[in-house]
Order: sequence, then C-alpha cells, then structure tokens
Amino acid sequence: MDAAIHAGAAVELMAKAVLAHLDPRLLAAGDNAHHALLDVLAEQGRASVHARTKAPASTVIASSAVDLAARCADGLRTTKAAGHAALQARNAAAHAALVDEDKLADVVAGMNVFTLAGVDCLRRDRADFVGRERLAQVEREAAQRDSATQAAASSKVSAAKAQYRHLTDPLGTDGVGELLRILGSRPEPPSDISETVDCPACDNNAWLLWNVEVDVEYEGPGEYSTYAYAEFIALDCPYCGLHLDEAECEAIEVPTDHDEFG
Repeated sequence: MDAAIHAGAAVELMAKAVLAHLDPRLLAAGDNAHHALLDVLAEQGRASVHARTKAPASTVIASSAVDLAARCADGLRTTKAAGHAALQARNAAAHAALVDEDKLADVVAGMNVFTLAGVDCLRRDRADFVGRERLAQVEREAAQRDSATQAAASSKVSAAKAQYRHLTDPLGTDGVGELLRILGSRPEPPSDISETVDCPACDNNAWLLWNVEVDVEYEGPGEYSTYAYAEFIALDCPYCGLHLDEAECEAIEVPTDHDEFG
C-alpha cells in the first residue's frame, strides 16, 4: 500500500514541480486561475489590477497537473498515461485501502518513467534525484516498461489489421460496403464523452472514450472545491476490434486529451 501511495505522490509532486518551474501561476486552481490570468495581463500592460494580499489557497488537482505538465513539457507528453496510472493506484490505496498487487510493479515502473522525464524537463541530474546507486536499476525498469507498452500496442494493431483483412479480403466491393455498414452500426461502448478518430489499424472511424470524474478537495472548515476532468478509457474500433488503453495510445501517438477539459 505504501508503494502505491508513494508512487502517486511522487508523480503529483513532479508534475507540480514542472509547472512551477515553467511559471508558478500554472499551479492556480479554480478561481485562482482567473487571478493568475489577471497577473499576466498586468505584466503585459493590458490591465490595471491591485496586487493580491495573499497567495492562492489551493493548487491544481493532481490529475490536471499531470495533463498540464504533459502539454507544457514535450518530455512528458508520452508519459501522461504512466502518471495517471500512478495517481489512480494512489487514490485506490489512500481512499479505499485497495492495491492491485498484480499491477503494482508496473505502477512503480510507470512512476519512474514519469519522474525521470520530469527531472529531464527540469534540467537536473537524474542521479541526484533517485540516487546514483539506484539510477541504473530505475532507468532499466523504466525502459523495460516503455518497450513492453510499445510492443503491446504494435502487436494489437498488427492483429487488428490481420483480422480486418480476414473479414474483407474475400468480399467484393459491394460485400465490403455491406459489411462496413453492419459493423458501423454496432452500439458505442458506454462512456460520458466520445469522439471518433481514424483507426490506426483499418482507417475506419474508431471511438475515443472518456469518463468525467470529479475530485473534491478540502479547502477549510465547511469549504470544499470540486474539479471535473475527463479520464481516458480507451480507443475502440467497431470495424477491426482494436482496443488500446491510454498508454498504448501514447505509444503510437494517438492523442488522448479532450478539448473541453484541456
């Protein structure tokens, strides 16, 4: 349980460190974000504002910090899924005392992937962060996780391509058209938000699926803030059967952000 909690905490702190390194105002949450924007406008001479008397009381939630850091820092762009997995494991352990022991090693390796990328973004020495005696092991575990994710994604795409050819090759043009009509009428998997994207295996319309989650943060006696965010579920293709999770989508450069939630 400690490993899951510490992995999530490390990801959250690294994401916020990257944001603070770029500009501390990126840490602002809720109404504080508007104050941060006013500060920027004042610096640009586009607004006259009074100085705030105290620092923002709350910062951006962990999942949003990971998303923002991934958007701001190229080195973190392909590590977002690893960061989210660590946060989910942390939340399950901290709030429900649940730990998936079969996935724990992958969660810790994913934490290594994210934090090492963050250290690189901060232009710091990796050895100073993880310890010189542990660096080789941490880098090896991170590389193995990346390699395994890439291999899994490539294997799934290849299998889906073969399945699609198996279905369509024996058919003529009319037969393929009718098959696509039938496959395309399959019901969409359950989700709160969906969009379509060109399937990386068959080039037909695949679904990108998200659920809307809400985090509640304690602000003080009787005061709570709520933050909604889109949590990516999967890419699902009704035509070739391809199914990719967030990490596998990242591995083959399928975007998993949702515009409404940044």
